[in-house]
Formats: sequence, C-alpha cells, structure tokens
Amino acid sequence: MSLCYPLDVDPVAAEDAVVYAAPMSHGAGLYNFIHAIADRGNPGWPAIAASVGRAQACVEVRVVDGAGRETAAGEAGEIVVRGPVVMQGYWDNPQATAAALVDGWLHTGDIGFLDGQGYLSLTDRSKDVIISGGSNIYPRETQLRQWLLDPDGSLGSA
Repeated sequence: MSLCYPLDVDPVAAEDAVVYAAPMSHGAGLYNFIHAIADRGNPGWPAIAASVGRAQACVEVRVVDGAGRETAAGEAGEIVVRGPVVMQGYWDNPQATAAALVDGWLHTGDIGFLDGQGYLSLTDRSKDVIISGGSNIYPRETQLRQWLLDPDGSLGSA
C-alpha cells in the first residue's frame, strides 16, 4: 500500500513471483476512494502500480488547469474530486470550506494527471509550485533532475 506519493516500481524478476503472486491493491491517503489492481500480465502494469488508481463509482475525479478547465490525458494540473464520500466542508470554518470547495468540487492542492485509461498519478503539491516566466516549476521535479544528473552529489548542490 502506498500511503502518499506513488510507489517506486522496480523491474520484476522471475524469483519475485513468490512475493507478488497475488494481485496487490493500493491507495493514497485522501485518495482511498480510488482503487488500483496492477495486473502484471498487462504490459503497462508498472505505470498502473505507480499510480494511485482509478476512481470508484461513487466519486468523480478531474484534473484541472489554473482556470478550472479540465486538462488532457497525461497533462498535469490540480486534482479535484466530488461525490458523497468526499468531505462536505470544514467544521465551523466557512471560509476554508469556500476556498476548498468550488462548485461542489474539492480542490485537493495536489498536482497530478489522469492517463488515457483513467489512472490518477500524483506528481507534486500545488503550494510547492514556483511560477517563473509563465511556466510552472515544481521543486520535486527539479530535485529529481538534479539527482538524475548527479546521483552521488559530486557536482555540488543545485
């Protein structure tokens, strides 16, 4: 089970079959109304396992841009959700409720994308974004690039 950001997915070897013989299910904190079973017979299973899954029937999930427009499959934006299992407001805090719930959609503050099959992947938090020259820069992506370019830190910090 992944309790926050996506799982690390390593290549599976034949000897892993003993450990991974049964289908696995995982979700992520706020997203426990989403469910994923990564069928290892599916050639795209690593991406499915790295996602938080697809929405169950009782909830709607969208990814929207800064203007509230739905993004295309694979395009990152803020994750918004609605349904009877989604919180209806903050206790005794109408200002926070109004900020979080817009037209019935809970704005989660998480950045992610839906793939073409409806699997949701988390990539960052919206409050961690730096806007520079009209581009969104996410510290998590910058840190990942730094690590990929200099995994042992021999080039110094970014």
